[in-house]
Amino acid sequence: MEKQASGAYIQVPINEKSTTTDLSGDFTLPDYQPEIKRLLKVNAKVLPPAKYVGDSEGEFVGSIDYYVHYIGSDNQIYCAPLSVEYKTSVPMDKNELTLVNMSADAEIIPENVGGRVTSPRKLNIKCRLKTKARMYGDMPLDMGFMNMGGENQVLVASGQFARRMFAQSEVIHLADEIIQGKDSDTRVICADGHVLISEASAGAGAVNVKGELYLTLLMCRESDGVPYTMLRRLPFSQLVMTEGADASSQANAKGSVCEMSINVEDDRIGIDVGVMLEVSACKNEAVSYVKDMYSTAHKTECEYRDIPTLLRGRAFNSNFTQSDSMTLEEAGLSPGHKIIDISGVAYPEGAELDGGRWIFTGKSKYSVIAEKDGEYSNIEIEMPYRYAVDAKDGDNESSYASATAEIINTRARLDGERIGIDGEIMMTGVISCPCKTRMLDSVSFGEESERTRGEYVICYPSRSDTLWSVAKRYGRTVASLAKTNKLQSTDSPDASATLEGVHFLVV
Repeated sequence: MEKQASGAYIQVPINEKSTTTDLSGDFTLPDYQPEIKRLLKVNAKVLPPAKYVGDSEGEFVGSIDYYVHYIGSDNQIYCAPLSVEYKTSVPMDKNELTLVNMSADAEIIPENVGGRVTSPRKLNIKCRLKTKARMYGDMPLDMGFMNMGGENQVLVASGQFARRMFAQSEVIHLADEIIQGKDSDTRVICADGHVLISEASAGAGAVNVKGELYLTLLMCRESDGVPYTMLRRLPFSQLVMTEGADASSQANAKGSVCEMSINVEDDRIGIDVGVMLEVSACKNEAVSYVKDMYSTAHKTECEYRDIPTLLRGRAFNSNFTQSDSMTLEEAGLSPGHKIIDISGVAYPEGAELDGGRWIFTGKSKYSVIAEKDGEYSNIEIEMPYRYAVDAKDGDNESSYASATAEIINTRARLDGERIGIDGEIMMTGVISCPCKTRMLDSVSFGEESERTRGEYVICYPSRSDTLWSVAKRYGRTVASLAKTNKLQSTDSPDASATLEGVHFLVV
């Protein structure tokens, strides 16, 4: 039978839980920002958190960037970037397992973001953070049962178990330049950046990530104040060191804009952006463990434990375009409105296996700044989305699938009495099969087994019996039982096929 050295580990999913954290804070505009006449909207972006997994909880600490769009006293649009720290914790239940090397993956989504102006330069912003965390730990496998004496029979099993690995990149700096005419009077109102991942491929200890930064600039000319948008796409390729990843691993990645600097000069606009990548890799590894044992000389009592494990793990990145249209009335607009800017946030709701495909569902909320007769307004439009990913062999109703969704780029078009919206959505997901694996937890030995010389014992095995179960019941070795009955010895004596066609055994 296959043996495994002591010191081996198996990754165990500890739990998956969701919590909500309500944030509320007062903010003062920087001195260089004009006063607020009317608030249009507040967008929120959660930057990747630092993760701390302890004995009882996972803690996630980071910052949120708020982008406050408002109308100034000159009736022009302005945007004020503000930031606040956040901390959220998720309780953890290890079920009395001894675990080391704990890690976590978290989806933190801002919901119900809103602001209230309290004075021309002050406002209060409220936001609810929804945190969905999955935590993992390595459980040492006790292979000490292997060294308990020659009279002990040990059943070692091997399985393919999934292991997830996580990593963050250093800040990646991207630069761009927009050349203008010498007499340009451009003002950049705000910039919104999203990262589209086109490839995440794992290698030895690293994941190579390729993608593009979609940077949308809302701009205007100081002379007329009429806003317009400009889209810039900045490609990048980055190697993210990921401990444990190898060529057999599947990987996904997502990115966040964590730094941005825009400098407007006489004839150019200089853009510097910092991007941080979060990488997740998943591989299936063969792990051997002690499943059962007994003594041929003593009566044996065994206790077992069902350990939560993951099978057939895989990760993916994918993107699709969501398109829909509605009447202007349904959207809250009227003829004569012009679309100034549009942005969107996606909220995943769930996934289910249906006819050989994983169906991911959720909703998108699009925020549209529109203008009519010099008056600006913000309209919110909600649309459901549905995206399918092909299932693979082994996926079943007990399998688990989860994906985050981010709207990378948006477009709005007016066509007579209707408005059409297109949103490019990136999915970052993982699919695996949670299960329970029964392992030997403890063993105790009692009095010596009684034997009578010259006695023949005949066993008529039941359908559930195996070569191992019969040998254990009568305190014989698997090898001697197989030899006596002219059966082929096997490395998997507990397999149902070991007694296939056997009507009786001479014990």
